[in-house]
Amino acid sequence: MSTTEQIQGEEGKRSIFVSGHSRAQWVMVLLSIVILIDVISVIFDFSQIQLVSRVQAGIPVTEAEANANDSRQAMMGFVYLVAFIITGVAFCFWIYRSHRNLPALGARNLKYSPAWAVGGFFVPVLNLFRPYQVTKEIWKASDPNIGPGSGLDWQDAPTSPLVGWWWVIFIVSSFASYFLLRMTLSAETISDFMSLSVMTLVIDIFDILAAILAIILVRTIDQRQRTKNQQMLYADNPQNELRQG
Repeated sequence: MSTTEQIQGEEGKRSIFVSGHSRAQWVMVLLSIVILIDVISVIFDFSQIQLVSRVQAGIPVTEAEANANDSRQAMMGFVYLVAFIITGVAFCFWIYRSHRNLPALGARNLKYSPAWAVGGFFVPVLNLFRPYQVTKEIWKASDPNIGPGSGLDWQDAPTSPLVGWWWVIFIVSSFASYFLLRMTLSAETISDFMSLSVMTLVIDIFDILAAILAIILVRTIDQRQRTKNQQMLYADNPQNELRQG
C-alpha cells in the first residue's frame, strides 16, 4: 500500500492519511527489546534474592559475589533506562501520527490535538490520566466498524478493556518504581534489602506485562487505522480492491 493517500476530510477539505505502520513496527520492536531486558533482569533478581537469603541464613558471601551482583544490577538498571527512554520517544512519535490521522479517517470534534496527545505525557498530574484518554480517543476514532457518517459517530464506538488494563499496569509499575527508589535510599538492614529485591522482581514482572499489552495495543490500533482507511478508499472508488495496507 502507498504510504500516503488522500481521502475526504472533515468540512469538505482534503485530509491526508499518512500510514503510521512503520512507526508502529519500530515501537513493537523496541518494546520487545524492553521485554528481553526485563526477562534478564528477572533472572538477576532471583540471583540477588538467593544471595540475600544466604546472608540472612548466615551463609558466607564473598566480596566478589557481592560486587558481581551489584555490577549486574547497576548495568541492567542503566540498560533498561536507555531502552525505556528510546522506546518512550518512539511511542510518542507513533501516538502523534496515529492521532493526526483521525481527521483523515472521518473523525470530527476530537477533544485533543496531535500535539496535546503527546504533550499530556509530560505534564505532571495530567500525565496520570491524559495518555489514557488520548489513547481511548484514538481507539474509538479508528474503529473500522464505524463509518465516517457525520464525523461524530466514532464517539459512540466501544473502548476495549485493553486500553484501560495497559494504562493501569503501567501506572502501578511507575508508582512502584518511585517507591522502590525511596526505599533504596533508606535501606539499612538485611530485611530491607530482601524487601527491595522482592519488590524489584515484582516491578520487572509488571513491566513485562505492561510492555506485552502495549505491543498488542499498538499493533491493534495500527491495524484498525489501516483497515478503516482502506474501507474509506473503497467507498470512494468501489473499483479499488479492498485490501490490507
